[in-house]
Amino acid sequence: MGGFSPDLQASEIQGQIPGLSLASALPAGGQGAVFRGVHAEHGDVVLKVVLPQFEERTRREIDALRTLRLPNVVRLLDHGYIDVRQETCPYTLTRLVTGDDIRTRILNGDHMDEFQARELIRGVAAALDELWRKEIVHRDVKPPNIIWSTLGTAVLIDLGVARHLTRTDLTTYGGWLGTRGFMAPEQASGEKHLTVRADVFGLGVTAHMAITGVHPFGGQDEIMAGKRPTSVATVSDNLSALLLSMMSLRPIDRPTARNLLEALS
Repeated sequence: MGGFSPDLQASEIQGQIPGLSLASALPAGGQGAVFRGVHAEHGDVVLKVVLPQFEERTRREIDALRTLRLPNVVRLLDHGYIDVRQETCPYTLTRLVTGDDIRTRILNGDHMDEFQARELIRGVAAALDELWRKEIVHRDVKPPNIIWSTLGTAVLIDLGVARHLTRTDLTTYGGWLGTRGFMAPEQASGEKHLTVRADVFGLGVTAHMAITGVHPFGGQDEIMAGKRPTSVATVSDNLSALLLSMMSLRPIDRPTARNLLEALS
């Protein structure tokens, strides 16, 4: 379920963070483990424990989250270090967003209507625009990294592979971070000089799937083959055209996050 092998159990770290009681494990990426818990001061929270080799990425994620105070970005509550299997591992504590991630909605066949899709794009675009103001590219905008809250708002999570343009990149030239099928072509090809338009591409693919339940390119490998995305017949022509522009294969043909906010205002 994560980067620890064998999987990290709540019992191994229970009690190390004052006031925190861990409950269930949550899906995690390759950088560590994630748990749901209850904190005496903060209420329902999410604890992410990260492997030591990803300490610098975690430090950058913390730096980004601590300066963001947007309803569409997960809120950082605390951070620090704990002992895990004779190693010191960084952790972050964020507020639990009540709701389902977009991947879960898609798997459940819970498709979005036009109003919800517009709110999804508008909410994530606001987060991406603020990140871009701070010269940060998220690099992993995809269904499991966006939570649709019970309040009907979209919340962007997991800045663990974000690219901070003002800092030295942590990947070698020609390598890539992200998720195939949601990465813009320039990101998948290893381009170093990414812009917010790369994140807009992932948002376009995610929004398309949230509406239709299917991948707009027919599959994760079709993007690299240069296949054009399918239009969406269940929404207005304006929104369908906007989605297609977001998934343009050339960055210059895509709107920025600010352009999206203006188009949906």
